[in-house]
This record gives sequence, C-alpha cells and structure tokens, in this order.
Amino acid sequence: MEVQDVDMRGPDDIDMHVAEAAEMALDPQAAEEDEEAAGSDEPGEPTADDDEDEDSSEEEEENEEEMRKVAKDFIVDEIEEEESEEDLRETKRRRKKRRHRHREEEEDLDDDDRELMEENMGYRPGRKLTRVRRGRIGSDDGSASPEPAPSRQATRVDDLQNIWEEEQRDDDMEEADYMDDFIVDEGEEGELDEEERKERRRAERERRRAMGARPDMDGIDAAAWDEIFEVFGDGRDYDWALEGEEANEETEEAVKPDMKYTDVFEPSEIKARHLTEDDDIIRMTDIPERMQLSSSSLSPSATLTLHDDFDFSQHLSAAAAWVAMRISPRITRDFFRQGAPHQALLTPLIIAISRILEFMLIRNFEVPYIYTHHHDLISHFDYEKRVMTELLSRDELWRVGILGMKFRALTERKEILYKTYEKMGVNDDYFDSDLKDHLDSIEAVADASEWLGMKYRQALKDAVEMPEDDSVDVSKRIKKPTRTSPYETAKSTIASKLAEGFGISSAEIVRNFISKAKKSSTTDQDVTPVAYANEFVTDGPAGVIRDAEKQLELARLIIATEIGKDPVLRQRIRTLFEGSAVISCLPTERGNEKIDEFHPYMNFKFLKEKPIEKMKDSPQFLHILQAEHDHLITVQIKLHDQAQHVLERDLSNAFFSDGTGPVSKGWNAERKLVVTEALEKHLLPLGIKWAREWLREEIEDSLAKKCGDSLQDRINRAPYRTEDIEPGDVPSVMAVSWGKGDPQKDAVHIVVLDEEGRLRDHLKLDNLLDEELKEQFTELIKRRNPDVIVVGGFTASTKKLMDQVKLLVNGPPDPAETKAAPNGQPSSKQQASSSEPNGNWGAAASDGWGATGSQSNDPWGAPASQSSNADPWGATPGGDWGSAAASGDWANPSAEQTPAANPASSSSPERPKSKEKSKEKEERKTPIIYVNDEVARIYQHSKRAEDEYGRIPLLGRYCVGLARYVQSPLNEYASLGSDLAAMSFDECQTLVPKDKLFVAFERALVNVVNTVGVDINRAVIDSYYQTLLPFVAGLGPRKAEQLLQRISTLGGTLVNRSQLIHENVLGMTVFLNCSGFLRISRDMSYRKSSSKKRKNKDSTDAVPDPLDDTRIHPEDYDLAKQMALDALEIDQDDVEDDAHAAQLIGKLMEDPDNAKKLNVLNLDDFAATLFKTQGKEKRHTLDMIKQELLRPFGERRKEFLLPDKWDILTMLTGETESTLQRGKIVSVSVARVKSNFVAVRMDSGLDGVLAAKYLSNDGHAIPEQVVQKGQTIPAVIIAVYVDEFRVEFSARPMDIQTGDAHTRRIPLDECYDKVLMERNKDIADRKKRREVDQIRRIIKHPNFHNLNYKQAEELLSHQQRGDVVIRPSTKGPDHLAVTWKVDDGLYQHIDVVEPNADITSQTVGSHLVVDGKYQFSDLDELIVNHVKAMARKVEELMAHDKFNGKPTDSEIHVDLDQKIRSMRTIRSVYAFGLNRSRPGCFNLHFKANTMSPIQTLLVKVNPNGYLLDGQEFESVAKLCDGFKTKVGRMGGAPGAQTPYGSARTPAMTPGRGGGGGATPGHMSSRQTPGYASSRVNPSVGKTPNPYAASAAKTPNPYAPPAPGAGGGRPPVPAAASGGGWGAPPAAPGGSWGATGGNWGQSPAPQRGGPPPPQPPPGGGAPAGMHPSRAAMLNAANSRGNDWGSNRY
Repeated sequence: MEVQDVDMRGPDDIDMHVAEAAEMALDPQAAEEDEEAAGSDEPGEPTADDDEDEDSSEEEEENEEEMRKVAKDFIVDEIEEEESEEDLRETKRRRKKRRHRHREEEEDLDDDDRELMEENMGYRPGRKLTRVRRGRIGSDDGSASPEPAPSRQATRVDDLQNIWEEEQRDDDMEEADYMDDFIVDEGEEGELDEEERKERRRAERERRRAMGARPDMDGIDAAAWDEIFEVFGDGRDYDWALEGEEANEETEEAVKPDMKYTDVFEPSEIKARHLTEDDDIIRMTDIPERMQLSSSSLSPSATLTLHDDFDFSQHLSAAAAWVAMRISPRITRDFFRQGAPHQALLTPLIIAISRILEFMLIRNFEVPYIYTHHHDLISHFDYEKRVMTELLSRDELWRVGILGMKFRALTERKEILYKTYEKMGVNDDYFDSDLKDHLDSIEAVADASEWLGMKYRQALKDAVEMPEDDSVDVSKRIKKPTRTSPYETAKSTIASKLAEGFGISSAEIVRNFISKAKKSSTTDQDVTPVAYANEFVTDGPAGVIRDAEKQLELARLIIATEIGKDPVLRQRIRTLFEGSAVISCLPTERGNEKIDEFHPYMNFKFLKEKPIEKMKDSPQFLHILQAEHDHLITVQIKLHDQAQHVLERDLSNAFFSDGTGPVSKGWNAERKLVVTEALEKHLLPLGIKWAREWLREEIEDSLAKKCGDSLQDRINRAPYRTEDIEPGDVPSVMAVSWGKGDPQKDAVHIVVLDEEGRLRDHLKLDNLLDEELKEQFTELIKRRNPDVIVVGGFTASTKKLMDQVKLLVNGPPDPAETKAAPNGQPSSKQQASSSEPNGNWGAAASDGWGATGSQSNDPWGAPASQSSNADPWGATPGGDWGSAAASGDWANPSAEQTPAANPASSSSPERPKSKEKSKEKEERKTPIIYVNDEVARIYQHSKRAEDEYGRIPLLGRYCVGLARYVQSPLNEYASLGSDLAAMSFDECQTLVPKDKLFVAFERALVNVVNTVGVDINRAVIDSYYQTLLPFVAGLGPRKAEQLLQRISTLGGTLVNRSQLIHENVLGMTVFLNCSGFLRISRDMSYRKSSSKKRKNKDSTDAVPDPLDDTRIHPEDYDLAKQMALDALEIDQDDVEDDAHAAQLIGKLMEDPDNAKKLNVLNLDDFAATLFKTQGKEKRHTLDMIKQELLRPFGERRKEFLLPDKWDILTMLTGETESTLQRGKIVSVSVARVKSNFVAVRMDSGLDGVLAAKYLSNDGHAIPEQVVQKGQTIPAVIIAVYVDEFRVEFSARPMDIQTGDAHTRRIPLDECYDKVLMERNKDIADRKKRREVDQIRRIIKHPNFHNLNYKQAEELLSHQQRGDVVIRPSTKGPDHLAVTWKVDDGLYQHIDVVEPNADITSQTVGSHLVVDGKYQFSDLDELIVNHVKAMARKVEELMAHDKFNGKPTDSEIHVDLDQKIRSMRTIRSVYAFGLNRSRPGCFNLHFKANTMSPIQTLLVKVNPNGYLLDGQEFESVAKLCDGFKTKVGRMGGAPGAQTPYGSARTPAMTPGRGGGGGATPGHMSSRQTPGYASSRVNPSVGKTPNPYAASAAKTPNPYAPPAPGAGGGRPPVPAAASGGGWGAPPAAPGGSWGATGGNWGQSPAPQRGGPPPPQPPPGGGAPAGMHPSRAAMLNAANSRGNDWGSNRY
C-alpha cells in the first residue's frame, strides 16, 4: 500500500507511542484490560465479568488484534475509515461474551477434576453456587453489571484499603448474576415456563431497584434513615469515586500531557546531555556560554547565572580605577609608584582598562577575542617614537575580567544599599559624608548594612518589609523571627545617656583615628565617672556603688559596639591584618603523639609568629588548615605585637581627652576599657576571621593558577617534528608497548596512526625475539614508514623493549656511546671481556642488556650457549615460543587490510609522500622516543576509547593514546574534560577545590585552543577533533553542539565565515567572538567528503574566501585586502567585486615572493594614517595580518617536549629523586648471588647491584655466605644510574645502623620554635618515664609478681622448667604478660589480652585471649591448658633420641657432618635443637648427603602439638614422619639423587630481567629450605665457574658423560642442555628450589661425586607435574628458547 500521509507527530509523541506498543506486546492481558477499561459498556446493557483466568487462545487472538492496531498507528493509509463508537462497543461486547462463555465451560468441573487440579496446580477451583445468596446489584435494570475486577497493575486501585472490599463486592455481584440467570426454586421448576420465569426475575429486579443498592437494609423506617443520614451523610460525598471507568478514561485522555524527555531520562542524565531548561536558555542567548555560567564549563556543578539589567556604562571610569589598583603587583610597581618606569603611561593604562571592561561587561567579548583581535587595546604605540609598549599581559587581561565582574557585583550591592537607605527615611551625616563614598569592597557594603541595622534597627526593618508593589498586603508577609542584641537592650536604657557623657561620639573617634589628628576633641565631665554615673541611678544608698558600676559597664558596651561595628574602622583592621598578621601553631594532645620528626606536618608543628605575607607563595597554610581539621594542631592568627600596640595606642589617642587632672585620668581609664573591649570583642576577632579566609582564598587561587600554568605548558606544544617535517605538520606515529612486561602474560602491541590521526594498523606479537615475529615488525615499519616511534609501558622492563626496538629499527648503537660506570665499577666493555663472564654485573650487550660477540652471556649469569649470531635476548632461530604473531581479527594485517574499528581508515588514503622525503627518511634513523603517558593511561580505560576502538585490547588503546599524544598534546588533554582533575600537576593540588581547578584548566585550554585555531569543517566530521570546539571564544559545550548541528543541516560544510551569520548559525555577539578562530581551510578534502550530503542550501554568494583560512578577523578583512592590494601594487578601483578581491588575496598568499612584497609596506605610517583619519589603533593588528598572509594559521606553539631521564624513570617505576635520594635505606630482594657482587631488585622493579666490598664492614665478605637468593634485605642507596635504570647499594651493617633519618626528616620552618619543641620533648619523656615508674597493677594470684621481664627471668632462673610468673605488661592495662621457663637461660613471654580488664580490681576478668585464638576463663585455666601443655610438649621433644642438646647451631652442624661421614652408605641425617632466638621453638637441622648443605626448618610448639611449615602434628613420632614426607616431596628421599628437572620451577617473577626466574613466592619473608639460616654452607646457590683454573675443575656440563657414568643412563642430547629459561647449571645437592636448574636440563656434575642424573628416555616428568606440561617445557628447552636470559 502506498503511504502518502506523513505522520507529523513530534519525537516525544512517537517515543511515547512506541513505549505503549512495547508495553502491550510484553503484557497483552494488561493491554486488554486497559482497552476494556477505556471502552466500558453503557448502563443498562448486560456485560460479562472481567476475570483474570482467560483462555490462552483468546489472548493470542487479541494479541494479533493489538499488533494490527500498533501497525495501523505507524502506517497511515491514504484513505482511512473511522469506526464509530457504537461499532467499537459492539466489538468489545462480543469479545467479553466469548470470554464469559469460555469461563463457564472452565467452571463446569466435577469433584475429581478439582482434586486433580489441586494436586497438580496447587489450588482447588471453587464450585458454582447451589443456593441463593443475597448480593449487591448496582444496575438500574437489575441485571448484573459489576465494576471491573481489580487489575494486576497496582495503579488501577486508588485506595489500597478498599481492595478486598471491591473483590468482595464483585463476588457478591457474580453470585447474584448466577442466581438471576441460573438458579431457580426446585419446586417451581416444573410448573413455570420460560416466559414466566423471565417475568418473575424482572419483577424481582424491579423490587430490588426500588429498595436501592442495599437490600439488606429493607425494613428500616424513615426515622432511622434520618438518623443515618445525620450521622453518615447521604453517601454522595464520594460520588466521584463511583463514576464510570469510561468517563474516567475519557477525562484522563483529555488531560493527559505529552510525554517529555524528563519522563524518560534521569535528571542526572538530562543534565549530562545538556537538555535542561537552563541549557536551552544558554543556547538561545547570544552571549558567550562561559559568561552565562557560574563556574567552569568543565565542572559538573556549573549552573546558569542571570544578571539583572544593569547599566554599567556610567560606572566604567570608577571601575577602571578600582580594577587598576588590584590587577597585579607588577602593575602597581611599574605604573603607580613614584618614579615607576611606566608612570607616564598610567593614563593610557586606565583608558585601556576602561575599554576592556566595556568590551567584557557590556559588549560580552571574551579574553581571546580581545587579546588576539584587539591587542592594540592592551598595548600603547608611540607614533612619534614608533615604540610599542605592552600594558597588560594575557594573564592580567583575565584578571581584569574577574575584577570587573567583582566590581559589577559590588556596584549592584551598593545600589541596593542606597535604595534601602532611602526607604529608611533617616538622615545620617556620618553615612552620607564618610561611609557612602568609601564602600570599595563587598565586605565594606556588608559592614555598612550591619551598621545601619545597628543604629536604625526599626527603620531598616520597616524598609526591608516595605513591598515594592503597593498592591501587596503587608500584613500577609511572612515575619521573620527577631532577636534583641545586648547593644539594643543597653541602648534602650538610661545607660545610653551615660554613654553620651564620655565626651565624644563613636563617629568622631573613628575620624580622629583615620586622620591621626584631633579633628574632634574629647570633653571631660566635671566629676569622676562613678559620681557621674550616680546621677543616672535611682536606687537607694545601699545599691548606689553597685548600680553605678553596672551603668558604666552598659555605657562602655554601647560605645565599644559602635566603634567595633564602624565600617571604616573595620576596613582599616582588614588592611592591617593583611600586612601585619602572624600565624602560630601548637599541637594538640593527639597531634603531639602522631606528628613525629618524619611526619609532613612536622614543618609547622611548633610554628611561631610567621608573617602572613610569607605564606602567600606556598601551600603551607592549606596544610595547616588540614591539620587543624584533623584535630592535630591549633592555629592562632593575631596581629604582630608591635602592630597591635600601635593600633591600641592610636585608637586610645583618638578617644582620650587632653586633660591631666584626676578627673580626666579617671575618664581616660574608662575610655581605655572601652578601647580594649572594642578590640577584643569586635575588631580583632573580625580581623582574625577575615585573614584566615582571605589567606586561604589567595593560596587556593595561586595554587590553582600554578596547576593551570602547568597544564598550559604541557598543551602549548606543537606535534613532534623531525627534520623533514614542516612546523605545524602532524607526523605519522607508531606506538609500541608490552604493558607490564610479563613474558607469560603480556604481548607486544603495535599501533600505527597516519598524519590525519587515523588508525592504519594494529599488530599483536607475542615477542620481538623470534625471527618470524621480528620480520613482521620490521616489515610493518618498512610498509608504513612512520615518522617517529614511541615506546611506552608500565614497568622498568620497558627499557628493555626500547633497546630491542632501537636494535631492530636502527641497528646496533655506536660503541663510543657506551659510558663507564662510576664508583669504581668496571665499564660495560670491561665487563664483557672479563675473565669470568658469569661473574660480573650487567655484562654488556649490543642493546645494553644482552651480550656481544661470541660471549653472548646473560647479565644475570646465564651460560654462554648462544652462537655469535644469536639473538641478543637469548632466543635462537626457530624458537616457537608464542610464535603466533597475533590473535583475533587483528592478526597479520596486510597493506590492504585496515582495522574496522575506524571506518575512516578504510576509505581515506594515506597522505602521499614525495620520493625525496621517503629517500631522506630511509637514509636517516627513525627517532624512537618516550613520551608522557599519563593521558594514555586514562584514555585506555575511558568510554571514549571503548566507543572508538572497542575491538582493540586495552593495551592497544593505550598505544593509540601514546600516538595521539605525539601528534597533538592539546587534543589529548582537551578530550579528557572533567577527568583533568585526576591528572597530577602539583603535589598539593588536592588541597584546592575542584571548581577552582576547573576554572584554571579551562582558561589554559581556551588560551591554547584559540592560539591554534579550530578547523570547523574537520570538527563536523571528526568526533575526536570536536573536543577542541567548546574552548573556542564565545562557544562552550552547549553552543558547540548547536553549531555542529546547524552546520550539518547546511550540508555538513561551511564555504566561508559569512555563512555563520547569513544562515543564522550564530548570533552576532558569539560570531564576533569565535569567527577569527574558526578556520575554513582552502583544502577541499572536507568539502568533497561531504558533498553528497549537501542539500543545495548554499547561497549564491557563498564563495570561498582565502582570508577565512587565516586568523584575521572579519572585522579586519578590509585592512587585509588593502594591504594585499598595496603589496600587489593594484589600485582599489581595479577591483571588480569581493570575489575578485579574494582571488587577488589568494594570489598573494601563494606567491613565493609574498614576504618580499609585504616587507616593502610601511606599517607604521599605515597605522598612523588610520589613527588620524578614523581614530583606530591598529598597529599590532597590521603585524598580525602580515604574518597571516605569509603563514596562515602558522604554528605558534613551543617545540614538543620530551621527558628527561628522571621523568622517564618516574613514569616507568614510580621512583623519584626523593625516593632514590642518596643515603636512603630501602628493602631489596636478592635476585642472584655471584662471587664478587649481588644482583638485587627494588619493589618498583628497578635493578641494583651490591658489590662484595659493601656487604661487610671489613670489605672482605663472601657474598654466598652473607645473602641468599630470594632474601629481602635492607640496603643503602649510594649511587643512581638513571640512564641505565640501575642503582648501586650498600648493605654494610654500619651503614644500616647509621640509618637514613637525615633523608626522611622533614625540614623545619624558618619561624620554628625550637625551644618549645625541646621543652615539649622533655615533657613527653618525663611523662613516659612516669608511666613506666608508676605503681603496677596488683592481682591476687600466687603466680602474680609486680616485676619486669628481666626480674621475672631472674626469679625463674632458680626454678624448674615449666614454672610460670604472671606480671604486668608494658602494652597497656588490658594486657598481662606470662613468663615461663623453657630451659636454663631460655624463657618465653606470652602476651595475654584481657578485653574487659578492670585496673581498679585485684582480679582478672572472665575472658583471657592468647595469640588471638586461645581463650580462657581465668589464669589457672590458662596455666594448666596452655603453659603446662606446651611445657609437656617441650619435654617430650627434648626426650626424643633425635634431640641434640648442644647450645649452638654450629655445634649441632658439626655433629651432623661427623655422623654422615661415619656412615658407610649415603643417608640423610637430622636432629632437633632448641631455637635460642625464639623461645618455645625448635630447629630441625638435616643434611641430605655428604655434599649437600645443612638445612634448617623451624618447629613451633603449641598446646596441641608441633607446627612444621604450617602443618600441625600431635606427637614427636608424627612430626618425624611428616618431616620425612616433606623432604621426599622437596627432592626425593633423603640420600637419594635429585630427581630429573626438580631444581627449579620453570617460571619467572613478573618484571625480572635475569634468567632462570625464581620459585613463586620468592619475594615473601618465608624462605625455602637451605636459606632459613644466615649460617649456611658457602656452596649453597653458587654457580660453578666452568672457566676457573683449579685442580678440581668442573666437568663440561655439555659434554657427553664418561662411559659408565650416571648408572648407565643414556647421554642427554646437546640441545637438551642449552639452559632452558636461562638458568645456570644446578648446584650440588639438587634439593628442590635450593639452587638453579631447569626442567629438561642436565645439572652440573658434582665436585668429586657421581655425574648428574640424566632424564629418562621418554622425557619423564618430575613428581607432581603433569606429563604433558613437562613435555612442553622439554620441547621448548630443546629448541634453545632461552627466555630467562634477557626477557624484555
């Protein structure tokens, strides 16, 4: 069917209709009920019940009908017939009858059917009525016409309390219906025919209708009805609820409002989408968006600010003078001071500020427009001397705008105050002469309002309550509660007359104080103050003195309050505090304990009277406020003593009389009290409060500006540029990263972006070691030929990736670039040629980490198994570790295949490069750089990244962020929006409110974006580029969205700037602000790309203008045309029209000699002529026009900033110069132990080295005897090699004992009170000593003694093992200490926690806890069940035959060595010994064979048994069995050979560069057997030196074994012994995890022992490992894929 009619409904109507259709489709029965309710039957017609149990087939029919109805709503036929209401009612009636008939068939069930339904369905259907029940029939004709049953939707029931009533009424009506239609008397059934029965039913209905709706009330007489009506009414109060549903539905449909987006979206989402009414106002108002907002547009809390109509033009002169004094210290210094360098230009400065304020506050122009296109306003050109002087900088111009808005607010408040003063109807000379013209701040206006309220309270109240409109009834106004102040109370008494007797008014006092002269003299009374006060006392003689003093006190209160409330004096106090206030800090009791010498707040813990002016340039005061908020310190702000003394003296002199007699002295004493009260109660508290807030605001603004300047420095950077790229051009970028650098998890991701920022390739490689993968990488570089390669990552391993990329792209570095290591370390070249290739730190490689030449040795000591042409990272050709180059849709992208995530990339060709440029790029080395990746880290997790590149993994998106940053830092930061607050620009920025940060960030973005300009046609089609548009002058997020939408309606492309006005795209004010920054490029690529979308709406005069591709404002096009014609020497009359002029300008811009032609023009004379003839100052504008004609939108940003070496180190490791400060003690983990050094690693992944001479105080330590692999030790930083990502440490005990307090101690402020600090320290020490020496707690128990631990041990030294002493604990009053004797000279101290301790009682509580898990009810239970139980376990173990009672471990070791040597067969031996360092524990020493070291395990004793490696054994026998089982799991049965491949877990710790890896968990404090004790065999963990010359030379581990060696086992193939995973040969002993070794690798032969075990012929798997995994690892090792040697 052809559809011709167009549905003209709005989007909201369509959305509402779709929602209704979806609701009907989801719930057809509810839709059916809604339809039935909307079309209920007319009265008098029989209807069927609307029951919920309906037939499913009927629902299907109705669903089809509803679907047809929905389709009908969406497709309107050309000829549509409207059904009448009668036809609709008839259709619904038939439908209801069908349902009713079907329901009757359902209800005709017998008892068996009902029982069956009850059994299967859970309910029993009711049966039909068999007798007549009285029902409530509401229809007029007596037929059953009940109201519809309640719907399943809750909205159908208005009154929830009537739900059951309605259902009951419906049931009664159903029963009545059944009675009428079906139930008859049995006696009459055979006698009456059908007609008679109908007649009888009709008569019954008539009778009931005559009775009314309540047949059960039949028989009530009239009197009773009258009483009922009198009490309950006539029942018509709720008639509205009984109206028909059809009428209700019709009413609802009539008044139902249209659905709006506010009914669909959440308010937060509406606000985020800029769909609120305020947003509409902002879009429609022709004022820049930022001028309409209360704060930054980046802030989520930005709201619309409406300014009342206020004529500001008459205040421009006053505003300019007011603003000029407050702009900056530079302006004050250079223009206002006597003898200032620019004092002669003060008048031009005031005029310039006046015009700027006019532009900003009246004409609504933003700073970028004024600074760029009206720069002559803020500069002065001397036409005689031809000298240009800058009056204001751009930052000062922003400051003028802020001050201008403040002055406007001040002026508006002053106008309100003046109007209120006029309404009051009072005439105050002091206000008119002294106050009115000196209100120059918001605070002064507030003070004046308060002063008027104090003096004329009632008049002010009446003026405020006086309505503006006379029609308003004053009596109906809301009355605010009032409170009478002490001043008002005193003023209403006779004391006010006494106050006048002080001889001078408060206004005169202030005048004297301000002028510092006696303008008004003070008159003394003839009598003393008390005598004079007696004149105002009316009481008897008994109370004269008391009442006189009271009257004087009230009089002093009146005068002191008036002085303290004076606006002029209060303003002077603020000025005084600004210059003379000092700040002091004292710690609270909590702060005294928490703030130590290393706490950040230690800097000001005892700050003493630091001048407030010295705190404005640092965030220290913000830290002080934060510490005060945390209740750590108290802050005191006051005037300096000298300043306060001068203030008090001057104020007293202004008040005192000049008399010298006793009476005058008495009055002056009273006046002195007045001055003191005014200062202490009014003026000084005011100054303190103001100074606190003023200083906080100043520092927050300063810190916010500092953050904004930091952001501006980061974004005001041009794209990265190589030698063959023109300034401003964008390079093509390749970004490479492998994330955290974990070889087991992280693949290498490569992303390529072309010059337009389009994604051209994404490649995922498992590594850059396999030849096949390296070829893919290099082929991609050759194919895409990027201008620059950027490398990024999250750990220090990224350094190795950088080195490998440099090697693959640019080849090996120049050997001359290798630097010698300082501090006596051998250079990399010397290390490579050392006689011990495996024994030197960091053997040099061609890429800085691998090896060179034939000695391709792992820097961590891996064997030199690679040939001279082997991969420098240890991979051999053919190794297939992770050989899959990529996975998923991004695998192996060819030149023709581009990612589908960016549609533009598949259709837009790359920018062609000239042959010369390509040749130059082939000759030069491609730069490989690091860049700041903070934006990329945020971008990879953003929704924007997911929308743009959802198919790329997170690491690929991170690479996209890196590449984009290289192309444009400005775009990357601008796209963050409010996420800029998450960036770090200053370490103290968290102390600044976010709204202030957003204002500073937006200002920086606006400055740079308007400097660069925005290509408007590109912004229409490029969503990423669109993020710059809101920061263009005049625009914002809302106006930018509207601008793009309107351009899209014009076809998606602008031809010239005039279309913005002619097509009503922008208002005139916004157009003037933004047009000069919106670039319309002459490159037609954008126009061609969108030409298919155009709707031929271009006007006939929409022709390109070359000036639209410049920064020249349309206002200055005439000047530009004149300059172009003069340069071309063409007369104005020869120009035909604008098109011809545009053609000439374009010709000049493309002319190679344009600079020469333009330089001929004398711009100074041209500017002078313009000024004389037109009064326009355009000297700076002419320079700008010249620059744009030569280089349109030329690059003005600074060069791309690359991070320095410390920035790179911090970015990849998190370490800074502070954290790596020399002398700082840090924890390091031992990675490898060599004969002359130890390789260690910091927690941040930074590698380090410990020379052997720095392991002991004497400098002669053997590393193997001091440290072990996996051990965590403290070390002191002695040198940092930033370029090599390496740190040199010292672990000498004397260096560790010295500590690093000097590196962590917080420097004290220059105004620190060190005397008070020492005094406070002494007080704290004395307090601590008193707590120690105070009387201990006394408990009545035979074992309790008030002793310390030494005294307890002395007491137990003469007693038996297992005896106990209970004593007080130093941990607090809720702790007890239990000391028991383990052995002679060995005592265990147990900490007992008493949660409900009562220190005043001599008994303990009923709840004692030991070790957090053992609980006892009293001390006796604790002694018996805990201490004695452990004593029995100790006795049991000490009685065992394996217990060795030697006092030291070394003696036990000697016994074990002697014992195992005396055995004829190789067996393991073990023994138990007491652990002297941990009382209550035992050491289990064992030796597997004669060549293995003695290893030690810790056995803990508890009340239930013995604990070995986390497993509990209840007896000594089970402990021994468990130990043997454990040793068997570790390395086979004691005395047996090490099983094949059991020496090392084939895995690496993430981020480790050394080979071999480590057993998982090596970073923990729990060490593997063999490293538990510091006294170990020197051979443990030491790799045999295959090159050392000695009699017992280590056999070649790669040579076939001698005949008969190894028990006849077959030799290991050479490929199998290639050092899989880069580990050295296994050390003797072969115990599990103790030394190096690899799966599938033959261990080194033992010194003087049998040859190493060989793998079984089938490649047997170690115990506990799946055979398939062992086979995989063996295969990997057989291919020589030595990842452990130098995994990047």
